[in-house]
Amino acid sequence: MAVARTTGELVTWRDDRGFGFIRPDGAVENLFVHISAFPPGADRPVIGDRLTFEVSARNDGTPQARQVHPADWSATRAAGAAGRLDYLVILAFLPLAALAVLHWTAPWLIVAVYVAASILSFLMYRTDKRAAGSGGWRIPEGSLLLIGVAGGWPGSIIAMRRYRHKTRKIEFRRLFWATVFVNILAFAFITSPLFSTLLAAVFGLVQLPR
Repeated sequence: MAVARTTGELVTWRDDRGFGFIRPDGAVENLFVHISAFPPGADRPVIGDRLTFEVSARNDGTPQARQVHPADWSATRAAGAAGRLDYLVILAFLPLAALAVLHWTAPWLIVAVYVAASILSFLMYRTDKRAAGSGGWRIPEGSLLLIGVAGGWPGSIIAMRRYRHKTRKIEFRRLFWATVFVNILAFAFITSPLFSTLLAAVFGLVQLPR
C-alpha cells in the first residue's frame, strides 16, 4: 500500500548540522527533517525549497519527515545527471592549457592565476552556500560570475557540484556557462601564436615617440 505524501516548505535549515524544519502546507506546527531523509545525490536543502515527503515517528514519538524529495524531483535528477558532465569541461581544458604553456610558450604565471582564482572561487561558493543555509549575508551572483570569467570557473564547477549550489538556478547556469565560454576563447586567443603575431604587427605600425 502506497504511503501518502505531503508537500511543504523548508523554513529552517542548519547546513552545518544537517537538519531543519519543514512547514507542511496548511499546518501550523513545523516538522523535523534530517539530511539523511534526502536521497543520495540530491542538492543540499535551502530555506524556501518546496518539498514532498512522508511522515513517520522519531524514537521519542515526535513526527519527522522521511523520504524527502524536491517538489520538482524529476527535473532535479535530470539536472544532476547533466551536471556531472560539467567536470568534462575542466578535463577538456587541461590539454589546451598544456598546449599553451608547453608548445606556445605561454608564461607559467597564467596557470598560477587560474589556480589562485579557482581556489578563491571555491571558497566564495562554499561561503555563499553556508550563508544560504543559515540565513546569513549572501555573496552577489555577479561576484560569483566575475571570479569565474577571471579564470576561477574550474573552482566554481567543483564547488557547485560539491555543495550542490546554484545547480537548479537555470538563469544563473546560463550566465555562468557564457562566462566560461568567453574565458576559454580569451585564453586560447591570448596564449596562441596568432595573438603574438597580431601584437607585433600593431607595435610595428605604431611609431612610439622618442
